[in-house]
Amino acid sequence: NSSKATSPMTRCVQTARLCFDKESHMITEKYVALEELRETVNYQCDIRRTTSELKEEFGASVDFSRMDNDEEDPLWQYWIERCGSEEEHTMHRESASLYKCADRARKFFEWVVEKKADTEEEIIVSSHSAFLRCVFNYGHTQEKFEYHMGGSEQVFDDREDKTNNVKVVQYLPEDGDAFEEYMRRDYENCELRSAVLEIL
Repeated sequence: NSSKATSPMTRCVQTARLCFDKESHMITEKYVALEELRETVNYQCDIRRTTSELKEEFGASVDFSRMDNDEEDPLWQYWIERCGSEEEHTMHRESASLYKCADRARKFFEWVVEKKADTEEEIIVSSHSAFLRCVFNYGHTQEKFEYHMGGSEQVFDDREDKTNNVKVVQYLPEDGDAFEEYMRRDYENCELRSAVLEIL
């Protein structure tokens, strides 16, 4: 069986519904909207709509129950309180504190573990390029390939130990550099990639 998770951002839900046919992928449940899969939260375009608006438009095919306690966007509200409005702060927000994005990714994998307990063998994920770039690059040496994981100077990193950048994923040596490079490179629009993960 397959299950499907998506970021609750409208553009991502629309992509998920267009790309994955329930019958061909043996999806027996609604898509599950997860805040953890959100784009890095920096600008106006990264604000999600209210939960009630999303339910009204997509509720027939998407389960928003994990967002029931957050009608408004809690991630954007956090950064508004920390940095001010877009007029007051025009630069990166979460991308200047990428450990927070990495922590969201780890919470997503906790959800995956829950689904694994229900014997799902395949999980289809619809997310965003900056989020996925963080997932597959965070904590890894950036000089290995000719690109980097994005973001900017980490001016909002409020950790005591700013060097403790624990990897979200670890690549196996036997897979070679080609697979690591494939997963770490930037994503094209609507690009699909597959990987087998062992969650420890």
